[in-house]
Amino acid sequence: MRCSIHVQRVLVLSAIVFFPIAHCLGQVQIAPGGIRGASLWSANGDSSDFVANYRSINLLDLKGQADTSIPPMQGATTVFLVLKPNFTTATGAQFFELGDIVLYDNQLTHGSSNTPLDFSDGEPKILTLSMQRSPRYKTSQVPTFHLVDSSLFSVAELIYYPLLRDREAVKRVNSYLALKYSVPITGVTDPSWRDYWSQDQAKYWDFSIDHIYDTRVMGLGKSMDEDFYQTQTQSSTSSFIRWSLDTLKSQGAMPKINVGEDAFLVVCERVPSELAPQLLCLRDGANPLGNWKLKPQNWKSKATYLYVSLQGPSKGGMVDSVFMTDGANYTYVPLMSFV
Repeated sequence: MRCSIHVQRVLVLSAIVFFPIAHCLGQVQIAPGGIRGASLWSANGDSSDFVANYRSINLLDLKGQADTSIPPMQGATTVFLVLKPNFTTATGAQFFELGDIVLYDNQLTHGSSNTPLDFSDGEPKILTLSMQRSPRYKTSQVPTFHLVDSSLFSVAELIYYPLLRDREAVKRVNSYLALKYSVPITGVTDPSWRDYWSQDQAKYWDFSIDHIYDTRVMGLGKSMDEDFYQTQTQSSTSSFIRWSLDTLKSQGAMPKINVGEDAFLVVCERVPSELAPQLLCLRDGANPLGNWKLKPQNWKSKATYLYVSLQGPSKGGMVDSVFMTDGANYTYVPLMSFV
């Protein structure tokens, strides 16, 4: 049976599986999500904490950048934050202030509005805040950044737009962050925000097509217009899984592999109990990738292997085969060895 990506062999080593697949060395910070106009964008820093495969930013460096580069908050200010909580119980402690935006460990206030936040699951989250302001506020207030308690959160990325009215543009930036940091957005309350949009307004993950595979969505690929070069990523939620092209690197490092512009491999996971009878390889054991769907989009790379590092099955033994599926076709890969 044929799959859109040729698969030749697999090696399971404790918690590592790799598959063959058919040089970008640098990144240019241009436009997150393919959207121009960001006035404050902190992508990478030197904190010891990680969200997915990226380090969180240094908040003191962010403060220095914010104090010199934040323009007035105009009528349609939009702020994006990727946060990972460093606490187990919220106490109402204040994290930081950005203009009239104040972030606590249990809520976000913006002007006279208040949005409750729940980080009790310990998982990282993407906050997308769009605000309208009066003409008087726009001209009278100069935004400042005040860091109160840096221990509360790790901030993976902060993007600030002083003027962003396009709802579709907001969705694209939100999708960019979700794919980069492997933070799922498939379960948000508003269904119009569940899709993963590319910068050309296509979809990496489409709820109407892929909704069965909505547990986690992860991606490898390259888009220089988005400062996106991701040849290794790991999950930020649920059980451990890491995807790497050609070689395994430590967390925070990217394998230096040539990937075509706008080429992506998107993988998504379904709830294990759903449609299990259709995956016959699950009958005699635990297929480590039986619940994952592979979605190549414009894929072009000189990479030879796709490594998958994951946790072993909690019950039973590993079966002597693995199947990769694009949702319609299944490709058989024989098991070479395991320890």
